[in-house]
Amino acid sequence: MAGLAPGSARDDAALAASIVEQAAALAAAERRAGLDTSQKTSVSDVVTNADHAAEALVEQLLSDGRPGDGLLGEEGASRPSATGRTWVVDPDRKSTRLNSSHLP
Repeated sequence: MAGLAPGSARDDAALAASIVEQAAALAAAERRAGLDTSQKTSVSDVVTNADHAAEALVEQLLSDGRPGDGLLGEEGASRPSATGRTWVVDPDRKSTRLNSSHLP
């Protein structure tokens, strides 16, 4: 993200796009290798190894790129924010979404 101010909206978008591409590639590889599923809260609420792998990768990449920012992940990743910024992560079996929001 050379030339972009860290934490700027453009830099956040570039970082998010890079992370999503990497997490989506990992999730696709997990799908090709075969999915293991487990039930979360109900029969219709399942999680796969691809979901866990994608969220773990996103968590690592955000730790590297935004070490002070918080993280809240659907599959359990959580880290408090030291900057007032929190990234909300929701890996999905069809895609991987990543949103950045400023949460108090």
